[in-house]
Amino acid sequence: MQPRYHIHLYHDGVIYVANVPELAGCRGKGQSYAEALQRAEQAIEEWIFNAVNTGKPIPAPTTPVSSARAMRPAMMRKYGPVKYRLIEKFGNLSNRQLAACIGLIAPDAPVMLSSAFSGRGTRQVRCAIARSLNEPPSSVWPSLPQETKAADDKAYYELLKTMEAEANLPASPQKPRPTLTR
Repeated sequence: MQPRYHIHLYHDGVIYVANVPELAGCRGKGQSYAEALQRAEQAIEEWIFNAVNTGKPIPAPTTPVSSARAMRPAMMRKYGPVKYRLIEKFGNLSNRQLAACIGLIAPDAPVMLSSAFSGRGTRQVRCAIARSLNEPPSSVWPSLPQETKAADDKAYYELLKTMEAEANLPASPQKPRPTLTR
């Protein structure tokens, strides 16, 4: 079985390129992403074949986990710890998409979310973020003043209690649809 190497696909302005950064000089080019990817996979096989025949060491592929861990400090600096945790959970989405994932639907939801990342947003938005991370707000924003953390946690637990009560409500019976007769 062939090792799995990372392949970076991009368009250089003229042609599609699939570069394999772990194997020096290994890449594929094509008129489409699919063609470039196919040629990169062929290039990987040839690169490994030549390395084995010449006694050259074959680098072990980096795993997605190790790549993500290597990127973690840079992403934490870029986004901040709260947004980074939401990105880890939901993927690298825009603030509007992240707001929708945690249940904030409003024209200004991205702005509300952005201000809440640092703890300055509204209590309602901080509680929505905390609920999506399954942690009380005081553990998501430990640097907030004690009275703010206490009020946030109280609102968070009330929100959870309300959601649990709504989840346990019996389904409302469906009204029979009127039938039209002629």
